[in-house]
Amino acid sequence: MARVSPAGVSRVLSGAPGVSAHVRSSVETAIRDLGFHASPSTVTAPALLTVGLAEPGSSNEFFDAIASGIAQTLSEPRIQVVVAPARTDDESDGQESIEALRDIGTQAVVAVAPLLGREWLEAVGSEVPLVAIGRHDDSRYYDTISGDDRRGAMLVMNHLIGAGHRDIAYVTHEDFIIRRISETPHAHRLAAYEAAMRQAGLDRHARVLRCSAGEASAYGATREALTGGTPPTAIFAAHDVLAMGVLRAVAEAGLREGDVAVAGYDNTRMAEHPLISLTSVDQSGEKMGRRAREMLLERLSGRRNPIHETLDPKLIVRRSSLQPS
Repeated sequence: MARVSPAGVSRVLSGAPGVSAHVRSSVETAIRDLGFHASPSTVTAPALLTVGLAEPGSSNEFFDAIASGIAQTLSEPRIQVVVAPARTDDESDGQESIEALRDIGTQAVVAVAPLLGREWLEAVGSEVPLVAIGRHDDSRYYDTISGDDRRGAMLVMNHLIGAGHRDIAYVTHEDFIIRRISETPHAHRLAAYEAAMRQAGLDRHARVLRCSAGEASAYGATREALTGGTPPTAIFAAHDVLAMGVLRAVAEAGLREGDVAVAGYDNTRMAEHPLISLTSVDQSGEKMGRRAREMLLERLSGRRNPIHETLDPKLIVRRSSLQPS
């Protein structure tokens, strides 16, 4: 229809230089009239790169920030992100999501905090460029990028202990989930909480509240802690979704602002809302996504040596953890 060669069409689709305005117009008109869509497996960079994003199934704004960072189109090639959420039950380890992305022919994969063994991930990384976000591995078959989870958790604990809190509870996932893989963010954050309590001589006050990944479970665990025995004066939640459940339980218990300090992790948009004003650790999900994108493009361009990067966290102190003036 465009009356140009297949090679000419390919040059227009790939954004190659030297294509005349007439040829480009003819091809673009034919594409529009035919409703043509190129298969990602047949389009070479820099036209379109399809990246699979395997993420935990629970709703979390932090994952949205990562996807946004990967998909930014400030420079070529254009990237389309295909998201494959894991099952929402605690038994999911993310394997099904990654396998589904490989089955549809994605050219690269970003896995967010997968609860999978290194050997399995290395098998994937040997076949397709793979970046694992939120893993502290040192594999030579795939790249990793994560926040410094131990330091981030220590920032929260130093803030709470420095404010005079002694009975500090920590809300995190079920123990069997954390024990699956020792190099995940939640394993590192829990270790930092325990170390901070021990170093401050507060071992006997240490209290770990276990829950599943959702807000409702964190709410239930917190409500039980607030109504039984001596309630904690501060609660540190392993991420902001859990912190929302903690805040709900605190409010429903009739406690006033400042009675129980609350802190989260990830610094999501919800944490910034003035009616919530949640103290949280910023580890910049969008920045992680942008860096993951760069790593994948480098791998596709021939890089073979692995890159393992750790980003510095920053504690954003807000009203939820401050004493009322």
